[in-house]
Formats: sequence, structure tokens, C-alpha cells
Amino acid sequence: MADSIGQLFGAESERLQNVFEEIKASGKKLSGRIAGMWLYGSVARREDHVGSDVDIGLIARPDDLAKVVGAVREHLRETSERLFFLPNVVGLDFNDVGRMARDDDPWWKSCVADAFVLLGKHPEDIAQELLRGRRGGQKGPSKKRDETFGS
Repeated sequence: MADSIGQLFGAESERLQNVFEEIKASGKKLSGRIAGMWLYGSVARREDHVGSDVDIGLIARPDDLAKVVGAVREHLRETSERLFFLPNVVGLDFNDVGRMARDDDPWWKSCVADAFVLLGKHPEDIAQELLRGRRGGQKGPSKKRDETFGS
């Protein structure tokens, strides 16, 4: 019985790793257009259960946001059916991030606290760059780094 349970946990761990890799892959295709991509919510806090959705946040330029979110959702459509997960993709533009950080928005604070970065920068780092940049007359964050985190 212990071997069967061990195999079951191993299979689930592998499935979850594949889910994370597919989410990363959906963002890597657009990495030049995504400032940051991260998990938040119950999966990021490791409090998820059967039926939990996978909350994915991403930040892009205002003029590019709809296309980027649409492309990520499209990539994850087939993958989510194959790997049995429900992606919930929330896209934010630089204006949203600056406003929510400045206003100390409760949802934003929770999202930042949970953030498990998959691509680009941590959402709080982007917010801080935006807030500093606005004071200095810049319109967006500095060039993002192309590194991935997690696994």
C-alpha cells in the first residue's frame, strides 16, 4: 500500500511540475512583452486542493496587454485539458500596477505576498520601479531580466 501511495504522490508531483513548465512556456513565447509572470493564490501558498484553479498574474504594456493575455490563455487551453488544471490568467498593465501599489490595494498586496515568480521580475519590484520612474518622469519600468524562477 505504501508503494502505491508513493507512486500516486510521485505522479501528482510530476503532473504539477509539468503544469508549471507549460505556464512558463506560455510566457516565454512572449517574454519580450511580459515584464513579470507569477503564480498567486492557493497554489502559490501551497494550500490548493482538488478543483483549485491556478491563478496566474502577468504584467505587460497597456497597448499589448489584451494580446498577451489572449496568447497565454490560448496556449494553456489545450494544456489545461491534458494536465487537468484550471488556469485563471489575470493581466495587468503598468498603469494598473502603479495605481494598485500606490493605493495599497488589498488584492494587490495579497498577490504580491503570494507571488511565486515564473518569468521576469517580481510584481513588487515592477511596482517599485514604476513608482520611482513616475517621480523621475519615466513611463515604465527599466528593462526586465530574462530569468525564470521556481520548479
